[in-house]
Amino acid sequence: MLNIFKLTIRISKRQPLSFSINIIGFAIGIACVFIITLWIQSQFGFDQFHKNYKNIYRIVEHGKINNEDVYEIYIPPLFGPEFTKAVPEIKNSVRFYHVNNSVFKYNQQAFYENNGYFTDNTIFELFDFPLLVGDQNSSLAAPNSIVISKSMSSKYFSNNNPIGKTIEIEGEGYTVTAVFKEIPENSHLQFDFLLSMTTLITQNKYFEDWNSNRVYTYLLLYQNAKIELIEKKMQNVISENTSLWDDLGLSYQLQPLSEIYLDHRYNNEKLKTSDRRNLYIFSFVVLAILLISCINFINLFEAQNTTRNKEVGINKILGAKRISLIFQFISETFIHIIIAAIIAIALIGLSLPIIDATFKLNLKFNLHNPMIWLCFTGTIVIIGLFAGLFPALYLSSLQPVMMLKGKLPQKVRPWFLKNGLIIIQFFISMVLLATTLFVSKQKEFLLSKKLGFNKEQIIYLPIKGILQKRFPSFKEELLKISKVKSVTAKSCLVTTEDDGGPVWSTGMTYEQGPLAERCWVSYDYFKTLDIKISGGRSFSKEFGRDNEDVCILNQKAIDEIGLKNPIGKEIFFNNERRVVVGVIEDVLTKSLHNTIFPQVYLFKEGNWNPEAVAFIKYTGNAAAVISSIKKEWQSINPDEPFSYEFLDNTYRQMYSTETRIALLFKIFTSIAMVLSCLGLFGVSLFVVQRRTKEIGIRKVNGAKIFGVMALLNKDFIKWIAIAFGFATPIAYYAMNKWLENFAYKTTLSWWIFAMAGVLALGIALLTVSWQSWRAATRNPVESLRYE
Repeated sequence: MLNIFKLTIRISKRQPLSFSINIIGFAIGIACVFIITLWIQSQFGFDQFHKNYKNIYRIVEHGKINNEDVYEIYIPPLFGPEFTKAVPEIKNSVRFYHVNNSVFKYNQQAFYENNGYFTDNTIFELFDFPLLVGDQNSSLAAPNSIVISKSMSSKYFSNNNPIGKTIEIEGEGYTVTAVFKEIPENSHLQFDFLLSMTTLITQNKYFEDWNSNRVYTYLLLYQNAKIELIEKKMQNVISENTSLWDDLGLSYQLQPLSEIYLDHRYNNEKLKTSDRRNLYIFSFVVLAILLISCINFINLFEAQNTTRNKEVGINKILGAKRISLIFQFISETFIHIIIAAIIAIALIGLSLPIIDATFKLNLKFNLHNPMIWLCFTGTIVIIGLFAGLFPALYLSSLQPVMMLKGKLPQKVRPWFLKNGLIIIQFFISMVLLATTLFVSKQKEFLLSKKLGFNKEQIIYLPIKGILQKRFPSFKEELLKISKVKSVTAKSCLVTTEDDGGPVWSTGMTYEQGPLAERCWVSYDYFKTLDIKISGGRSFSKEFGRDNEDVCILNQKAIDEIGLKNPIGKEIFFNNERRVVVGVIEDVLTKSLHNTIFPQVYLFKEGNWNPEAVAFIKYTGNAAAVISSIKKEWQSINPDEPFSYEFLDNTYRQMYSTETRIALLFKIFTSIAMVLSCLGLFGVSLFVVQRRTKEIGIRKVNGAKIFGVMALLNKDFIKWIAIAFGFATPIAYYAMNKWLENFAYKTTLSWWIFAMAGVLALGIALLTVSWQSWRAATRNPVESLRYE
């Protein structure tokens, strides 16, 4: 083995370019594999730190509403407790009700907090969120109890003991009963505080209702419980208490805790979720990069095998067995890979902090983890066998006489070995290149599509404290600011889905009507957001109390109900009679992953809910406008903290996942192209060396520089053209599948595939043309003397 190592080092000194290309390719490939492996391991390990995770399930809702598939996690609050009573296989349940942006006050401090839940006292029986202080059996039993995280305790109480202290939340006191450790990163449930569900139950009539989706609910089942049987019993309990969900065609199923994080169907901005399809995509991408590295090794080995022919031929004449030659070549491959692996470890260590900072992946490369070394060893073995076995079998099979003469029959060099591997390299590169161009195009489409409303130069603020009743006065003061053009309010942020219910017209039943989103808005809402009224009127002070009995519908609601000439027509929404006075064009305020939902706009001017938001349209310098708004806020509403956001930034954040995916594709595609070109550069160098005398003879016979370059380049162009033919349909199919995630999508333009082909061809020609030009401009006398 030592002799093989020495031989490998000698060969690397004689052929430093080939050695460097192989080491760089393998090092980058191994580093990419490890980083993606760490990521996949972290993604599939979500929520598995709970000791009962195999027996914890979430109740989810399936069905069709408005002819669209429904995957919902919000269910009626009574389901969990009633199922626990009626179904013996259920050990216990816990409900979560998200706390929206709320003002927390303690000892002259005031902050907005929105990362928390109302929940049942049973939470610590189902989930392993350890308490640092407090009793997990009773900490959330009493009304007006709050359990906080360690970081939140430090934020409000510094190093003092928080137990027994009172935090004021939206004007109501809550007693701190416990402190928990920070929630692990690999939990889909993330929160800073928990409030007792008993508080909410005593205040809210909806928690005694079978027909309103308010909470998400988890069940702890007994060991070996049969899921199908439990789902059937759950459905029976529902049917005994309400017919609404059966009438709507909705059913309820159990989703394992370990599958929640990677199930993209149940997208919820309040929970930490991902998409398992992204894991499959980037696993393929990294394996493709590794395959390119292996192909580089095989191509370079085959390209330079004439320099090894005499060595192998002499060894075979001296009695070397084929198996010993195979062992030698595979060992040389493993030496290359081990050297590359050592460099890969350094690359991983250097790149992980950058990756974590850019993509927030929180990956840990722990060399004491046996799984790391198992994966490490497995990767080296697989690459070594794949990259080394085929060249070893090929070279060891040749006849020694032919090898010593240096004249190998063409038939012993398979077409696949000569050309096919380069075609595969550029096939992979062009698929990645086309995919990268298209993902970037879809991202730009999402961010630039006309949405039907204006999101630029709009600030929004929470409507809190005294403003909930005195919003009209606040609005009047804001309109006195010269750069403020319009002010309005809505019951929630435009990107957030509000409550809803069935809407129907005369001659229909509520079961026949579509479900619609309810949107409470004040005067000037449509004006502020530049939403076009396509028929009728907006809410106006000219009509006084008439605004309270009317509604405005979006076009989707009109179409779903089937109203003709809707202005002045009577509809029913949540069993309340309304008259349609206006119709707006459909606006895309939510994620473009989803289709437009029917919307019913109702008027409200005061008594705003805690989730309500004020929208302010401005011109000119934002900082100056914000400063003026803050002064008015502090004058009218001094007890509440001032906070603001820009609507366009919030909308842009909705597509942060697509932005990260586009960036990752650019990175991996760049790596793949660089590695392919390195391999192509090495192969072209050896091809030119093989044909040096031929080029000299052609030049002596009058061949021009351009003709020689065309001669050397034509094979590479042919290989890339074949790769393009295979890559285009594969990339087209892959992008079609990816676009299924979006209700609104860009077109699969032909120019994307053409550009991918042109870019790949251009990069390849630049790579090989340097060698071709050097060979074509070389003195033919030197070429004829070349050995």
